Amino acid sequence: MSRGIKVLIVAAVLAVSCSGESEAPSQADAPTTQSTPAATPTPGITEDDVAEIEDAVRDYRAAGDENDFAARQDVSTGALSDYYGLMVSSALDKNSLPLSTTAINDLEVEEVDGDSATVAIDAVITPWGEAPEPVKMRGTYSVIRTPSGWKIADYTERNGEPFSANVYTDLDSHQEHGGLELSVVGVDLSDPTYATVFVSVQNHSDKRYSSYEALLLDGEGNQHTGNIVTESSILPGAKLSGMYQFPLGQDASDSKQLRLAVSYYDETSYSDDLEFDVDVKLR
Repeated sequence: MSRGIKVLIVAAVLAVSCSGESEAPSQADAPTTQSTPAATPTPGITEDDVAEIEDAVRDYRAAGDENDFAARQDVSTGALSDYYGLMVSSALDKNSLPLSTTAINDLEVEEVDGDSATVAIDAVITPWGEAPEPVKMRGTYSVIRTPSGWKIADYTERNGEPFSANVYTDLDSHQEHGGLELSVVGVDLSDPTYATVFVSVQNHSDKRYSSYEALLLDGEGNQHTGNIVTESSILPGAKLSGMYQFPLGQDASDSKQLRLAVSYYDETSYSDDLEFDVDVKLR
């Protein structure tokens, strides 16, 4: 990546990146009471199983309302748990303010196949703030029995796709320059309006570095300027996790071939910039 490409990075406000189950917003009257009818027991499992499955979905929604990623990781499993682990490690474990309240109108365990269950939810989500507009939400959750209980494994997206279809946590993309090692450890493309890239940075040098610009290039050559959401000075010998967000705009590509370009400056001497151009293959 040419050092001539310089962009100013402005502070970004983290979007509601973990509420992808919702359909397009629509006006709705928020229920005055929260109703969660019990599901009809499915042959092959006990009523206790049904109650635990329902509780897993309720706990997941409650953690989302509180913007508590650590709690969502605790009630998730597999790639979904790995995703929230990345959020937690990027110092996004809990926002100081809640995001919303969820009133569940209907919750039904539709199918159970061995240790896997499918749960349908019909709810109204009311965002916090002045004059909030309640949003109707219908979705389907995949719940799996684990040694520590029933956990959320996946859920349907607003476009009908599972959340896991656009989240990548099993990546092998890294590069090292001047004793600084940059690894891309996760990519979230679940929101069509922006891309979220999770990185891990290891400083093997005796210098202190900070990132000051980031670009995401897609397979069609479009460049997207990034917002450095969570990253700070990387001290000698330190290892930090960080997160960049890239608004995609109208020229967003569906390509799964991405490149992350990040520039770091040497805080010790202000004379030695490091530039990374990492090939990110999504799989």
